[in-house]
Amino acid sequence: MSTHYPNISAVSGIGSVIKSLRKSLRSSSPTLSQNVPVINPVVVGGREGQQKLLQQLKSGPLPSRANAAVKVTESLEKYSISSVPEIWYMSRDLCEGRITSSIRRIGIKLMIECIKHDDLTVSGKLMYFEDIARYCQISESHIDPEFDLYLLALKTLSNNGKDIHDLYIYDFRRNLPTFLKSALVYLTKQAKSFNTQNEKLSEDRNYQNLHKLLEYVKNCLRLNYTISDKEFIVSVCDIATELGYQTTNETLVSDCVELLNTVIVFGTIQYSSFSRIIQVFAYVYSKRNDQSKIVSESLVNMISETTFPTVFLSLCDVAKNYGNPITERDTIVVHTTIGALLLIEKLFIIASTAKASKIDYIHSVVIAAEAYVLEQKIPALNVIILQMLDRMFDKTSYSQNYSTTPQTSELFPFQVWYGSSTTLFDVLSQLSVNLDEDKMHMKNIINSLREQFQEHGLNIPRSRLVKFFVEYQDLLSLDDVLFVLTYYKDEKLCSAINPLWKESQQLVLNKFVYNTVVRDPTEETDIIRLESLRVIKESHFISIAIVPSYELEFDILKDIFMKLLKLNDLSETVLHYLSYEFFTDVLQNAPLKVFEDFTETILQGILSMGRNVDTLYIIKFTEAIAKFFITTKEAGKAANCYLILIKLGNFAFNEPKIDVLLIVLRTLIRLRVTSENFVYLTSPKDMEGLATAFRRTAHTIKEDALRSASQNGADDDVDIEKVTNNFTAHNYQWSYPESLAYLPERYFDTPTSKLLIESINSPYSQRIDNEEALDQDMATIDINLWLQIVLKIVEEYIDWEVYTFVWAHFCSQLSNLQLFKEQFESIGKFRRILNEHISLSKLPNGFEFPTNVTKADLQVACIRNLSALIGYKALFSKTELEQMINSTLLGVDYSWEKTAIPIINFLTVCCYDIPLLLKKYLPVILSKLQTRVTNVFAMAHTLEFLLSLIDLPAVISSINTNEYKSVFGICFKYIQYSNDIRKRNLSPGGLLSDNRDLQAHGVDAIVELTPSTNVYAVTPIISQYLLQLSYDVIAYWFLKVAMHERKMISPFVIKNLILSNDSDMNEQLISMLDFVVRFTFCDIPVKVNQLQSVDKNSVSTKSWIIGYSVLSIIKKMNGKFQIIIRRPTGHIYFDINLNVDDNMVDNEYLLLQLFTSFDEHNKSKPIPLIDDSLTLRNLNMIDRIPMIDYHKIGILYIGKGQSTEEAVLLNKIGNEEYEKFIRQMGSIIRLKGCKDKYVGGLDTETDMDGEYAIHWSDKLTHLIFHTATMMEKNLWNDELQVSSEFGNSNDDSRIPTTISTGPESTSEHSLYMKKRHIGNNYVNIYFDDSGGIPFNFNLIKSQFNFINIVISHHTYSKSSITGHRGLDVSISGDGADLDDIDGDSHRLHTGGKHYKVKLYRRSGVPGVLSACHFKIVSEENLATYVRNLALRSSLFANTWHSNGEFFTTIWTHRVKQISLLREKTIKAHEELKKMEMEEESAWDLDDPYGNRGRSEIGFAGGHAGIGFGISSENKSIRTGSIFSGRTSSILSSEGKSTTNITSESDPTQSFMQQLNEGLISDNSAPLRSPTTPTTPNNPQFGSSMGTPSLSAKTKYIYNHSSKHSGNNMGSSNGNDNENAKELFLLFEFNSYT
Repeated sequence: MSTHYPNISAVSGIGSVIKSLRKSLRSSSPTLSQNVPVINPVVVGGREGQQKLLQQLKSGPLPSRANAAVKVTESLEKYSISSVPEIWYMSRDLCEGRITSSIRRIGIKLMIECIKHDDLTVSGKLMYFEDIARYCQISESHIDPEFDLYLLALKTLSNNGKDIHDLYIYDFRRNLPTFLKSALVYLTKQAKSFNTQNEKLSEDRNYQNLHKLLEYVKNCLRLNYTISDKEFIVSVCDIATELGYQTTNETLVSDCVELLNTVIVFGTIQYSSFSRIIQVFAYVYSKRNDQSKIVSESLVNMISETTFPTVFLSLCDVAKNYGNPITERDTIVVHTTIGALLLIEKLFIIASTAKASKIDYIHSVVIAAEAYVLEQKIPALNVIILQMLDRMFDKTSYSQNYSTTPQTSELFPFQVWYGSSTTLFDVLSQLSVNLDEDKMHMKNIINSLREQFQEHGLNIPRSRLVKFFVEYQDLLSLDDVLFVLTYYKDEKLCSAINPLWKESQQLVLNKFVYNTVVRDPTEETDIIRLESLRVIKESHFISIAIVPSYELEFDILKDIFMKLLKLNDLSETVLHYLSYEFFTDVLQNAPLKVFEDFTETILQGILSMGRNVDTLYIIKFTEAIAKFFITTKEAGKAANCYLILIKLGNFAFNEPKIDVLLIVLRTLIRLRVTSENFVYLTSPKDMEGLATAFRRTAHTIKEDALRSASQNGADDDVDIEKVTNNFTAHNYQWSYPESLAYLPERYFDTPTSKLLIESINSPYSQRIDNEEALDQDMATIDINLWLQIVLKIVEEYIDWEVYTFVWAHFCSQLSNLQLFKEQFESIGKFRRILNEHISLSKLPNGFEFPTNVTKADLQVACIRNLSALIGYKALFSKTELEQMINSTLLGVDYSWEKTAIPIINFLTVCCYDIPLLLKKYLPVILSKLQTRVTNVFAMAHTLEFLLSLIDLPAVISSINTNEYKSVFGICFKYIQYSNDIRKRNLSPGGLLSDNRDLQAHGVDAIVELTPSTNVYAVTPIISQYLLQLSYDVIAYWFLKVAMHERKMISPFVIKNLILSNDSDMNEQLISMLDFVVRFTFCDIPVKVNQLQSVDKNSVSTKSWIIGYSVLSIIKKMNGKFQIIIRRPTGHIYFDINLNVDDNMVDNEYLLLQLFTSFDEHNKSKPIPLIDDSLTLRNLNMIDRIPMIDYHKIGILYIGKGQSTEEAVLLNKIGNEEYEKFIRQMGSIIRLKGCKDKYVGGLDTETDMDGEYAIHWSDKLTHLIFHTATMMEKNLWNDELQVSSEFGNSNDDSRIPTTISTGPESTSEHSLYMKKRHIGNNYVNIYFDDSGGIPFNFNLIKSQFNFINIVISHHTYSKSSITGHRGLDVSISGDGADLDDIDGDSHRLHTGGKHYKVKLYRRSGVPGVLSACHFKIVSEENLATYVRNLALRSSLFANTWHSNGEFFTTIWTHRVKQISLLREKTIKAHEELKKMEMEEESAWDLDDPYGNRGRSEIGFAGGHAGIGFGISSENKSIRTGSIFSGRTSSILSSEGKSTTNITSESDPTQSFMQQLNEGLISDNSAPLRSPTTPTTPNNPQFGSSMGTPSLSAKTKYIYNHSSKHSGNNMGSSNGNDNENAKELFLLFEFNSYT
C-alpha cells in the first residue's frame, strides 16, 4: 500500500526579517575568537572590603581567587553591586576546563549570580552565552561534569527558555541549537542506563541533566517555536524519538512525549520525522502508563480533517511493521505494534463517531492490519487484538473505555462481515485462544456478538456467526449455545430437509452432547445437552413427516445412546430426559424391527460393559424401557420391552445393581391380566399390612425417623417432615404407597387388545410366533419369566430392600389368579418357599434383620401372602395344602404375638375353602388357641374363626366333648379378660370411659388404613365387643352339641360362666345362663313374636314373678288353661286341658300343683303381680323387646363404570354373578304382611320398599338385607313362590327372574326411599362390578357410614375395565366382541370362580375383623363368608355406637326389664303391707292371709328327671306369680316332685324346667338401645290378681361334692352329670297379710 505524506514543513515569512536583523547586528557583536578588551570600570557597592575582594578575585593564586569568588557570590546575593559584568570579567577564567572541578563550580556559580544581577543587554547575554558555550566541554563521547551548572546558567540567562530570542537572532553561529543538540545527543546515549525508576537516579547527574535539558528544550520550542531552526526541530524530534525507544524511565519518556507534543502543538512535524514520531508514540502507548494519556493527546493534536488519513494509515503501517515480519524477540517492534493497534482502536472509535472525518476504506485497512498482525502468530499481539475486539463489541463498556458512545453498526457496518476479501470473520477465525485470558476475551466477544445480533445492532450473516460460534463451542455461554441450537432448529438443518442433515446432527451431537467440557455451573451443561437432544428429536419428527420411518436411518439416534453409555459425566437430569422423553418419543413410531434392534444394541452394550457402565445410565435406561412398556400402543414393542426388563432384572440380580432391579420389580409387580388374558398395569393395592410389617408405610417411617432422631439427641421441636425425609433417603429405597414418574398412572388399568400372556386355553392368547404376531399386530409375553425372578429373589437373598419389596408387593399381584393360573410348577415352588419362610425351617443365607424388623414381621408378610395363594388351591395336592396349614401352625409356636392375627384369618378362610383339610388339624388348632390366649389383639379374630366353624358341620362333626370344652374354655378366658377391662374403665358416673371417634354429620368419613396387626388401645368398647362375641361363640357352639349330650356339658358351661364373671350375676350372665338352661333339653328356635292373639274364650289371667321369669296362667273355658313364661331368652307357651268344668278349677290351682305347700325345705315363693296399669305397662314393655338378635345390612351393586351414589342406588338389577350371590345370602320373603320375621324397617304394608327382600335367620339371629336392587315397587313378579320357612335356601327357582321396568316411581323417589334405609346402616355390602374403579368409602354419603364390605373380581374382564375409562374395547383385526369371550376362563385351573373380599372401616376403627386384609374366597362359599363377616361387623358397629354405655343385647335388655318389674312389684307389696298393718285392728284375725307365714321353694334335678315342690307355712298363698331366684341348670335329685318326666321329647319336661329355673340378678336401671326396634305385642292378662304384701331375702350357696375338687374354667373331669357339682339357689321370702 502506498502512503502519501503531505508537506508540513513550510517556513513562515518571518524568516527574512530575522535574517536582516542578524546582518545588522553582525558587525557589533563580538565573536568568541576575539579577545575581550580590558575595561576598568569602578565597581560600586557590596560588602565591606568589597574592593579588596575584587582585587583578590582578579589576581592571586587560584585558591585565593576561588575563596574570593565565593564571597563575591555571597555579596551579589545580599547586596546591590554595580558593574556586575566587570566582576564576571575578573573571574571568567575560573571556568576553564583545566581548572579543578571544585574551583570551576565556584566560578560557574559566580557566573549564575552575575547573570541574575546583571541588567543583561543583548551584548551581555551574548557574552554570558559565549562563555557558557566556550567553557562547557561537550562532545559525542563526553560532557562537561559541571553541565548541570552550565545548564542552570543557560536557563537563568534565557529565563528558562523564554528569552532565547537574542541568543538565537544575534548569534550568527547558532551556538545555542548546536549546544543543545550536542548535549542531547550525548545524554540520550546514556538513557539506556536510566531504565529504572528509583531514588538513585536523583543523584545521577546525567539523568538529572537529561531530564532538565529536555524540559528546557521543550520550553524553548514551546515559547520560541517560530524562531526555531527547522534542522534543530528535526534533530530534536529524532533525538526524542530515539530516547523514547531507549529508555523505560517514565519521567524521561514523559519528557520526550511532551517534547514531541510541543512540536506538534506549536509547530509542524516534518515529513522525515512523522513516521518516527508515530512509532515512538505507539511504542510509548503500548506501555499503558501515565504517558499513554499524553501520547493520546499528542496523537489527537496531530489529527485534523486533512491529516487524519495520514496519521491513521501511518498507525496501520506501524502496526504491520511496514510489511516486515515481526518476531517475538523484537520486543520494541512488538510493543510498537501493540501501541499502534491500541491507537488504531482509539482513532477508529473517533473516526466512526465523527462522520466528517470518516473515510470509506478505514474498516478494510484496520481489518487488513489486524489480519497481518495475527499472521505473525505472536501471542502478545493476539491478546491485544482479542482485547480490542472485546472492548469494541461490548457496547456496555463504551462509556468506560472511550470518551464517546458510538453505534455498533457504525463501528462494524455491513461490509466488514460480507465481501470477497478479508472480512472480520477471517480476523476472528485467526485468533488464537489458548490462555485463560484469551478464553475470557473470546467469551466476551461471542457474547457481545450474539447480543448485538439479537438486538439488531449488527448486520451479520447468521450462518457465518453460528459457524464462528461453533468453532469455539467450549467458550460459548449457555445463551450462546442456545442461540446456535435455535439456528439449527429454525433452519431445520438436522432434518431431512437439509441434504447435509446427518452432518448437522453429528455436529450438534459432537459439539454439545458428547463434549465433556465441565461448565460452571454444571447445570448449564445439562441445559445444553437437553436442548441439543430436543433439536435432534424435533428434527427427527420433521424427517418422519417427509420420509417414511422405515426408510429413515436410526443409526445416529442409536449412536447417541451408545456413546453416552461410555460417558460418566451425564447428570440425572440429562439421563431423565433421555429416558423419559427422547427414547420414548423417538421410538414410539419407529418400526418394530428398528425398535428391537435399537433396544437390543443398547442392552448388549450394558451387558458387555457390566460394572463399567454408569449405574445412573442403566437406571434411566431401565426406566425408559419401563415407561415405554406402559405407554406404547404396539403390542410387539411392549413384548420386547418386557423381555428387556426381564434381562435387565437378571443382570441387576447378578451384578448386583439394586436400584436397577427395583425399577424392574416396581414395573413388573404391577402387571395384571383380564379374564381374557389381556395385559395391563395397575397400582399395588391392599398391602397396608404387608408394608407395615417391614415398616414402610408413612406412619411407620415417621415413627422410626423420630425414634432415630431422639436416639441421636435431636431436640423435641425438630422439623418432623425434614427428619422423616432424611431418614427415608438414608435407610429405605421403597415405601408404600409410591408414585413413580416412569410409570404414569394415567396409563394404568387400560388393557390393550393386542398384548396377552401366553396361554394354552385363551382364544386370544395362544402362543403366537413372531411372524404371526406381526401379521395380527398382537404379541404375547411369558409371565413365567417374571415369576422366575420373583422366586430367585425370595429364595436367594441379595439385598434387604429387594427382598422385602417382593414379599410386600407380590401378594397383591398373586391375587390376580388369571395371571399365574398356568404356572403350575412356579406357583408350587412359591408355595414351598412360602411354607419354609412361615415355619422358619429354611431361610435364605446371607441376610440380617434390621433393628426395627424381626423374623416375626417376615412371617406376618409371608402369611398374608397365603390370602392370595389359597385361590390356587386347585393347583395343589392334598398334601401340599396340608403343608400350608401345618406351616401356619408352626408359625404359632415361633411368634404368636405378631403372627396370630394373620394366621387365624388364614385359617378362617380355610374353614370355607378347604374345610375337610382343616378338619384334620382342628384339634391341634383348638389346643393351640386355648393355650395361647394371651394375645389380646388376636381375641376378636380367634372368636370370628370359631364362629366360622359353626357353618361347617362337616368340620366339627367329629368334635368330642373335650374339644367343645376347649372352645368354651377360650371364650371363658376372653370373658374374664373383658370383664376386667370393663371394671378398670368404669368412670365415676358408672359409664365406660372411651375415646371413640364418632362420625360427624355432613363430613366425609376417612378410611382407616392401619393393618389388623397394628397394636391399638383395648378400650371398653373393644372389651364389650369381645365379651359379646365370646357369648355368641358359647351360644352357637352349645347349640351345635347334640341335644342328648348337652346335659352332660351344661354344668361345665354354667359353672365357668359364673366363675369367669367372678360370681357377679350381671344381666348378660343371667341371660346366658337362661339360654343354656333353655336349650339344654330343647332345640326350639326363638321366634320374633311368640305372643298369641287375644282368645275370646279366656276367663282370667293371673301372673307371678319367679326369679327372672314371669309366669302367667290364663284360664279359658271348658277347663282349658294356657301357661305363658316370659324369660330373658323369650316366651314359652304351654296349653293344658283338665277336662273339667270351668267353676271347678281356678288359676291358683295350677300354681299349687307346681309348688307343694308342705315342703319345709322349699325356700322360694312366687311373687304375685299387682293388677294395675303400671304392671300392665311393664309387661307390655317386656313383650315389646325382641327375643332374638337382629341385624340390618345393606347390599348394593356397583355396575360397570359407576362411581356415584345416584348411579349405584338406582340400579334395578345386577349381573348374573350378583344375582347368584344375593340368592345365596338368604331366603326371599314377601314383605307385605310379614309379621314373623325381622324386616329392618322395610315397609310391610304398601310395598313402598319393594315387594320382596333377602332374609336370613338361624335359631338366635335374624338378618335382613336392604338390597338396593330389590327395593323397587313392583320390581319382582307377583307370580313368585316365596318360602315362608326360616333359614337359607339355595333353590334358584325362588329368585324372581323377570324385572318390571314400568315407571311406578320416579328416580328421585326411588333414590330417597333406598337412601333412607341403606344410609342408616352401619354396615353395607358392595358387589363391585365397576371394573377396577378404586372403591370410594363415602360412595353412600351418610353419618352412619362405618364398615363397608367390598366384593370384587380378582380378575376383571377387559370390557369392565375399559368401560369405566371410556376406551374402545374391540380387538382390531378380527372384529371379535370381547363380550363373547368366556369371562370365567379362570375357572380352568383355579378350582372354580373366586372373588376378592375386603373390609373397609372408618378412621379410628381397629382391625378386629378378618377381611381387613383382603381374602380370596370361592364363589360357592362367598355368601356364607360375607354373611358371617357382615354379622360380626354389625355386632361391632352396634357395640361401637352404644352411646358410652354398656352394650345391651336383646336378652340383657329383657333381664333388666323383668328386674325392674320385680323391684316395682316388691315395692308395691311393701306399700300394701304398710297400709294393712295400719288397719290391722280392723282385720279378721281368722283371715288365713293375715298370719305371718314363711314359704320356701326348693329346686333340684338330675339327668333322670326334673322335680319340684311347693310348701307353705301356716297359710297357703292367695294369688300371684312364682319368683324363683338364682339357680343353675344342674339340679339336685333330692328335691320333692309331684311330677316326674324323663322323656326329652315330652314338652312337659321342658315346661317344668322353664318354670323351675328362672333367674334373678341385682337391681339395675333399664338401658336404652338406640338401634332396637319394637315388635308387635299381644299380651293376655286377667283382671283378678292377688295383692299380698311380701318381703324377700335372697342368697345363693355353692355346694361342691367331695368327689371333685377345683373350679378351673375350661376344664372338666367328665363326671359333671353324676351329681359331681350341686348348685342350690335358695330364696327366702317373708310374707305378710
